[in-house]
Amino acid sequence: MYIDSHAHIFFEEFAEDIGEVLRRSGEAGVSTIVVPGTNLETSRKAVSLAEAHDEVYACVGFHPHDAVEASDQALAQIEELSRHPKVVAIGEIGLDFFYDYSPHETQFDALRKQLAIAVRRDLPVVIHTRDSVPEALGEIRAIVGTHAGWRLKGYGRGPVQGARGCIPLFFRNG
Repeated sequence: MYIDSHAHIFFEEFAEDIGEVLRRSGEAGVSTIVVPGTNLETSRKAVSLAEAHDEVYACVGFHPHDAVEASDQALAQIEELSRHPKVVAIGEIGLDFFYDYSPHETQFDALRKQLAIAVRRDLPVVIHTRDSVPEALGEIRAIVGTHAGWRLKGYGRGPVQGARGCIPLFFRNG
């Protein structure tokens, strides 16, 4: 069986036939679909999909394009959503210097704060990068370097469990 680790099936074009989308995925051998949020609204949608469908899991976070929306209040809500048992990562977070929909410093700030949430919640991260891989890795290394215990307890929820000592980082460039 396969795991689709990155499917934005909360888009409106899937709303009418989400059951059919999931059925076809299962027929193709996909046993699990991970839906990463890109802002507070889509993170909530990802969690709702995960609640409604056994094979769906969610990630919650602010995409770098939406970093301007990542206020402290919104990030507190992301952290609260991350407590849901079907939330398996913080993401899709990162840096995108190609499109520049959010200023670079705003993207850095949102990334740092979301990495801190991941550390507090002991969750992996799903990273989006575009023209920013060295910068994103630098931020991740800085956080991991000061939180050596992050992800060492093993992973107790989701489709892949018990990955002791593993720090899953899912990168998406583009």
